[in-house]
Amino acid sequence: MRKIAAVLLILLSFSLFFSMPSRSANLTLCDIKIALISKIAHAIVEKKVVNVYLGDKQFLKKPKDEFGIRFVKNCENAQLVIARNIQSIKKACKKKFIFVTTYNAYKNSGFAIGALFWQKGRPELLFREKNLKKMHVDLPKSFKKYIDY
Repeated sequence: MRKIAAVLLILLSFSLFFSMPSRSANLTLCDIKIALISKIAHAIVEKKVVNVYLGDKQFLKKPKDEFGIRFVKNCENAQLVIARNIQSIKKACKKKFIFVTTYNAYKNSGFAIGALFWQKGRPELLFREKNLKKMHVDLPKSFKKYIDY
């Protein structure tokens, strides 16, 4: 009888342990977007802290400075510019690394180095090969599969 009770107690402990929510279950969409922006920013700009200008306020409602990125209010102070479309970016900032947040802006823009947008509930990431070469960016191997040739 004690053996059966011990086995049941062990099984119950395992089931409780594996049913506990993990840290990833507590992530918000905002946290995921910031983490993605951080990965992209550090792949493009090889600095410890990357200044990011967020021109698309709908893409990220509450930007937080974390994961080695700092959100700046002026695109002139940024290394990476994230915008909904190219027309909304100042002329002086069009020489910086530009990421757009819609597929149409990516498709219709020659300036964007890449795009990060949501399609069918999943993030889509694209890098434009021609602009990567033009800006002298060599992406890490983990990003090679997202290059649009």
